[in-house]
Amino acid sequence: MYLASKQLNTVDQSRLTVFQRQTGLTLPPTYCHFLETCGEGTYCGNLDIGFPDEVVLQTFASYDFWNHDNAPITKTQIGECISLGCSVDGDYLAIHADVDGLIMLPRGSDEISLFKFDKSDFCSTLDAVFTCLYGEDPGDTYFEPSNPDEKFVRLRSFGDLHSLARSFKSAFAYDFLIEDEKYTCQVFILDLGGSVRFNLAGGLEVVIRYSNSGWETYSKVRDFFNRNSCVEW
Repeated sequence: MYLASKQLNTVDQSRLTVFQRQTGLTLPPTYCHFLETCGEGTYCGNLDIGFPDEVVLQTFASYDFWNHDNAPITKTQIGECISLGCSVDGDYLAIHADVDGLIMLPRGSDEISLFKFDKSDFCSTLDAVFTCLYGEDPGDTYFEPSNPDEKFVRLRSFGDLHSLARSFKSAFAYDFLIEDEKYTCQVFILDLGGSVRFNLAGGLEVVIRYSNSGWETYSKVRDFFNRNSCVEW
């Protein structure tokens, strides 16, 4: 798995131990290991993983959002679930003390899904969730650590975005690449602490994501776009 930044927002084991003691719930070991080594952030651009939250799902127990006839949890148990994260579309990932596995409470469906935890790798479980939600394998996996110092710059290009993306890839050494000839080209540069995304579908937008530690590289990246007549949008 590619880590998009050197600045990881890791979680101390002691915080997880205290949480488990206070709630009486045993957190999945692979999830704990993931937080301790990679931290909080976004997996493959779509799944936000964070510190366990025992409050966020409590209000959902009073609504009939999901079918419980063959579901792994009852309506009452929804309010007892602990959220481990969510998709960018609002699908919650949770656990319950009486359920063995990762529970997905989908936003756009009334069918609750259950995924068995891979005992060796939390990412394998997330891959299964990703495939269920988006109908495809995530491919080469990557993780973007959450960073309060992270910054975004949105640029508008007045030239051909496909040509601009090719020129950028030739001008900068990159560490990871997500590319679809029709929709997007996202270039990850570790020294930038982020990535440069070309919105090929729209044909106009470039988004630079960087951290304070990547300021020197960001300056070079910004100079490139200035020379290519890109302006802030």
